[in-house]
Amino acid sequence: MMIVSFVIYGVSIKFPDGILLLHGVQEDLKYYHLPVTPTMVIFISVCVFQALWIVYSLLLIVTNGIKGTESLPYSVFMLCAFASQLNVIWLVELDNHAPVIAFAVQISVFASLLGALVIGYRNFEEAYPKMIQPRYVRRYWLIRLLVHNGLAFQTTWAFELALINMGLALTASSFMTQSDAALLSVSLLAVVMTLYTVAENIALNRWTLYTLSPYILHLMVCVAILVNRLSVSTAFLLSHATGLVLLKVVMIAYKYFKAQGVLSQSKNVKSDLETYAFPQQFAHGRL
Repeated sequence: MMIVSFVIYGVSIKFPDGILLLHGVQEDLKYYHLPVTPTMVIFISVCVFQALWIVYSLLLIVTNGIKGTESLPYSVFMLCAFASQLNVIWLVELDNHAPVIAFAVQISVFASLLGALVIGYRNFEEAYPKMIQPRYVRRYWLIRLLVHNGLAFQTTWAFELALINMGLALTASSFMTQSDAALLSVSLLAVVMTLYTVAENIALNRWTLYTLSPYILHLMVCVAILVNRLSVSTAFLLSHATGLVLLKVVMIAYKYFKAQGVLSQSKNVKSDLETYAFPQQFAHGRL
């Protein structure tokens, strides 16, 4: 179902109206600051990231059986498949010029993917004592860097699309003009990403320390917005996104060096490393 949704989604964006869907979504995306070519680059990135973590997850299940799902439960796959089905419905409703219904569907897509991501984080944390053992260090990093980032990448994209769809719904309901709705969408994007960054560094860091993909996608979207419409506000949005990416990189580096300092000074190595979510091999600088 994921493959079907990706094919329909990609064709509806790339090709002229009438190839697959009757009306297409190109003009809507372009007006709300996302031209077709940058959107396709983002879409291909989402597909590649999604394919990589799914293939790895399936290999994990095939090679390890039920034990391979200790940190990656089946509910994650079920929610992702459900989100893919909803994504097809979203495209159909958007194509039928029903932006309010499409907005509700896209919010459901985002909620499903967010649920899958949260479940993935929680199960990984429960399996953490096992995952930090030397024999599992490769699996530890593949799940954290590939699976979690892949899920977060698609979840962030669903959120970005929901904001665009919100603008379409507001315009269709005559609450706002197109220009005001587009400005509201990109403004909310900047505000939400700022709040997410604050929440991540205060409460979510143990889960999301290595989840860099939301910031990368946000930066890609901001570049696309700037390409489509150069202005003071879009330039500020790109600067804001760049700042968030740099802040995330600094936080990862800070945690890394702090963990190394803890390792060299503390006798209770295992406890302190778990506090900073670093397995012992990484604290020594080895993967």
